[in-house]
Amino acid sequence: MAYSQIRLKILPSIRSLFDRMVQLKVEGLAPHKSVELRSKLVDDRGVTFRASAVYKADEIGQVDVCCSPSLRGSYTGVEPMGLFWAMAPDTPHSKFLKKNVLTPTRVELEALSGETGEVLAFTINERGYMIEGVKRIPVQDGSIRGVLFVPPGNGPFPGVIDLYTFGGGLCETRASLLASKGYVVLALAYYGYQDLPKNPKALHLEYFEEAVTYLRTRPEVSGPGIGIISISHSACLALAMSSFLPDPTAAVCINCCNGNTVIPLHYKDIVMPPAPSVWKNVKITASGLKDIRDAAPDTTLEENRASVPPIERASCHFLFAVAEDDHDWNSPLFAQRAAAALRKHGKETFQVVTYPNAGHFLEVPHMPFCPSGFHAAIGGNVVFGGEPKAHCEAQVDLWERIQEFFGRHLAEMAYSQVCMKILHRNDCLFDEPVQVKVEGLAPHKSVELRSKLVDDRGVTFRASAVYKADEIGQVDVCCSPSLRGSYTGVEPMGLFWAMAPDTPHSKFLKKNVLTPTRVELEALSGETGEVLASEINDRGYMIEGMKRIPVQDGSIRGVLFVPPGNGPFPGVMDLYIFGGGLCEARASLLASKGYVVLALAYYGYQDLPKNPKNLHLEYFEEAVTYLRTRPEVSGPGIGIISISHSACLALAMSSFLPGISAAVCINCCNGNAVIPLHYKDIVMPPLPPVWKNVKITASGLIDIRDVAPDTALEENRASVPPIERASCHFLFAVAEDDRNWNSPLFAQRAAAALRKHGKETFQVVTYPNAGHFLEVPHMPFCPSGFHAAIGGNVVFGGEPKAHCEAQVDLWERVQEFFGRHLYNKSAL
Repeated sequence: MAYSQIRLKILPSIRSLFDRMVQLKVEGLAPHKSVELRSKLVDDRGVTFRASAVYKADEIGQVDVCCSPSLRGSYTGVEPMGLFWAMAPDTPHSKFLKKNVLTPTRVELEALSGETGEVLAFTINERGYMIEGVKRIPVQDGSIRGVLFVPPGNGPFPGVIDLYTFGGGLCETRASLLASKGYVVLALAYYGYQDLPKNPKALHLEYFEEAVTYLRTRPEVSGPGIGIISISHSACLALAMSSFLPDPTAAVCINCCNGNTVIPLHYKDIVMPPAPSVWKNVKITASGLKDIRDAAPDTTLEENRASVPPIERASCHFLFAVAEDDHDWNSPLFAQRAAAALRKHGKETFQVVTYPNAGHFLEVPHMPFCPSGFHAAIGGNVVFGGEPKAHCEAQVDLWERIQEFFGRHLAEMAYSQVCMKILHRNDCLFDEPVQVKVEGLAPHKSVELRSKLVDDRGVTFRASAVYKADEIGQVDVCCSPSLRGSYTGVEPMGLFWAMAPDTPHSKFLKKNVLTPTRVELEALSGETGEVLASEINDRGYMIEGMKRIPVQDGSIRGVLFVPPGNGPFPGVMDLYIFGGGLCEARASLLASKGYVVLALAYYGYQDLPKNPKNLHLEYFEEAVTYLRTRPEVSGPGIGIISISHSACLALAMSSFLPGISAAVCINCCNGNAVIPLHYKDIVMPPLPPVWKNVKITASGLIDIRDVAPDTALEENRASVPPIERASCHFLFAVAEDDRNWNSPLFAQRAAAALRKHGKETFQVVTYPNAGHFLEVPHMPFCPSGFHAAIGGNVVFGGEPKAHCEAQVDLWERVQEFFGRHLYNKSAL
């Protein structure tokens, strides 16, 4: 059957930070067939977590988890990260544990046939905790114990203490990920770690005061104050620290009790006893778990007043995050109590964010949901509450709010720590989209984003766009509109495709695909022009393990790209060379999708003639034989991808040569052009140009759209390949504003010739307002340039946005088309 080359892809990369979203796609399935996706990880305790979901492939044999609905399994509906957060432990009541943040969490992903259960594809997502350059520094300073995480860069950075330690030990995951956002974070232990007591009879606030001083005086930390992030019992400590210590500026309290619990807390001559638990309020669930939601007492009762920190004394800002279905204790009630105490004293320095149907452990995004587990103070398993989907959506929202909250309140001046982020990674394939974000701006302020690259000819390309920060001081190019510049509106990849050359009429050139194209990005103040932040996006052409093999075999010249893996893989010949030389960018990127691709030169390269008087189809026949007989290539036939003049050659090859199964012809003429084409005793003369049809544009460029004559005229028949003889499938891609020649007309002529002979083995895809050079996605738009056959600059047509949208759409169609037609059906 078709679609033997099934691929499970993780975009933009198989490596990501744990808190970042990835895009999971399955390609090469039979249309509308059922497929089961499974995920698995093993945590640092050795507990296995799993999830699964059943999907139905679309009409092109693809499942994109970002937009395809799960029909059944661990979750249903469209859940882009469902295979991650929905993972449940094989050992009941186990909470995901990560001890060593220096190593990533490895998530194994499989695609299985929904009919047979056979494993069709497999991949791994390595979900890390530290970006490159973050320092992890064990801390043994005076009495304090913990780990300090310092982000890369010169600093200084805002400082945060992470209290996530009730139950003993030390958890570093949240701290390390927060450090990756530009904070110096001290993950602070306070018992059951190294030489700290295992079961303390009391806690002393002086210990936490020492930790605050340690962090504030680190040279990497900016002032004036620090932040605290806390959850559960440690959030009670955060309230006490904010009440008595001078330096906390911002405190995040997740599902806190506003009174001290479990262990007495001392500070100087003050003792806050633990509020006595109301054990009679403990319930037992139907599954036998303890429900302790109502065991914590009412902190407004007079007998509990001594247990309540006087947060009205606090000079910091608070973010209270409340899970409405928290069953560890009544978090909504306690947040109300804390807010009331602040409001009573005229303080509105707090936010309360509530999350319906969320449970107790609100973690970093995409962490497996934990509905129940062991509770150290209870000595048994308790229910923590929550509904998986709502809980995990809450984690994503809260993580964004935490970064905004600290960004607003921790720097010397609000929003001085401006940072630019490229998600999901700074390095990616050229054809992959990225998400550009700027954070830490003043709310509603203007910012200009600029992009720049230098191609392999030395030509500089640039784009710019002006944005307005939102109410939290952020610009997300994926959803924020550009107000003016190289483009307007919401254009996630506008800073890439809208780049224009400093040297007019230059087409982007990439000669060496072994090195990435480096795109420099800057954020500048819209008022002063000062550079606020910068980043680099390295956009590569080859995935790890791919081979690039120069070809000098017989008379043929070119480069062969072989994807990693055992193979065999479908073979494709890339013809992109009118003007001479060799272009490898498209071939290398196509090989990264699982194809063996021969980028074939046919003149002006190595020892091939520079200006041939004739072309001979025997040369291309030799190349087809070479590719088909490579051991890495599966049969029975190969594909051709072509554009412009090379697409005319693709039609001739398909007409006369065996072994071709699928041909992509982008903006072709269906007749031979420019140079006579010979095959055995056949000669196809070039179509005679109609020079009187040349026009000159208002800007002085040559418009040659109507120079190529109508191929249906009798006098031009000898120049037209007999494509009705072809046994392959065709994909004709047509830019309606192609000014190189009348591509829409020529595609109609080719389709009519096939249809006249009873062949419906073709597709015609048209793109309004697109121009001649339909390239790989996100390639800078080329509206004009030098034309070798004309000897001057010509207009190629198109409107930038429509053209670049066409490139994205066509690239997906090319892969689907080859996936549908290039596999050995009899072997499956």
